[in-house]
Amino acid sequence: MKKILMVVVAAALLVVGAPSVAQAGGGSSSGWPTATAPLPAGTIVSQSSSKAVVMSPRTVSATLTSLDAAYVAKGWTVGAATGIPRWYKKSGQEVDVYFAALDGGKSYWTLNRR
Repeated sequence: MKKILMVVVAAALLVVGAPSVAQAGGGSSSGWPTATAPLPAGTIVSQSSSKAVVMSPRTVSATLTSLDAAYVAKGWTVGAATGIPRWYKKSGQEVDVYFAALDGGKSYWTLNRR
């Protein structure tokens, strides 16, 4: 039952989180600003200047720990809120982070900049 739930959650995130066109290059004006807002290590499924979707080969816990450290190193505040597993804030900017654990120790991440 747990595996089925994880698959359903991951599939729902794919449908909700995947924009129609994936763009390359996180440093470009049309891509995610990786210089100031890090992404989890892994394969970028899609990205724009305000949304990124990443498939990580690591567990949620390991990825979250390294992502928190990367944001703190860039001066962001780390937090959690009801309904949003994680968020980062800095100078009027906010990044909301949604994630799902997948079979085989992988994880799926959607980051939204506001």
